Amino acid sequence: MITSEGFVWDAIYLALRTDAGMIASFPYSDGKAAVFDENNVPSNLTPPYVVLGESVTTIKNVFSKKGQEVVTTLHGWSEYKGSKRY
Repeated sequence: MITSEGFVWDAIYLALRTDAGMIASFPYSDGKAAVFDENNVPSNLTPPYVVLGESVTTIKNVFSKKGQEVVTTLHGWSEYKGSKRY
């Protein structure tokens, strides 16, 4: 079975890079949001930015239908020096 991980990752990447709220919060020099693949983060990049990290795909066959569950981790980076707030 071909995994859907790449398709899901591409959709998340495109949605985050082009979202107006993300662009306002994480502006980048190309006019889109500062969202990167963990293997392609520009060197000397100043936070804030988001990195799409590892993904895990699990086969989920339910009611005789074949499917997959894809969980992707997002890493947010900032220079905030205060205490953690919830």
